Amino acid sequence: MKRVWAAAVLFAAVTAASVIGPLFSAAVTGEMERQVAEIRQSVEQNDFASARAKEETLQRIWSSRSRALSAFMNHMELGEADTSLTALKTHLQYENKDWALVQCGNLKEIFQKLRKKEEPLPENIL
Repeated sequence: MKRVWAAAVLFAAVTAASVIGPLFSAAVTGEMERQVAEIRQSVEQNDFASARAKEETLQRIWSSRSRALSAFMNHMELGEADTSLTALKTHLQYENKDWALVQCGNLKEIFQKLRKKEEPLPENIL
């Protein structure tokens, strides 16, 4: 009887992780996409001071959330986001509008790709 209870607890834990993981990743990537959109809007308006402040907020959010995401996501894909965030920071420091907008686009694509890879769809499961 103890084995049945142990199996039930293990099943519940695996099921919970399978449900919570995609929900958490969707929430984080959605939040990151909104932050990137705000940065992009500031850059388009040539408000680099505001864009830098928003980028610092984005970095803080990402550094706290990426550790949790690394438990169930591909580390190389998370590394792509880290690299693009670093490049964005550099372009904002030097007020390079065109390249900052390119990095915003890259980050948007990366976060969309991360979210789609965690959706419980047949192509992601198989």
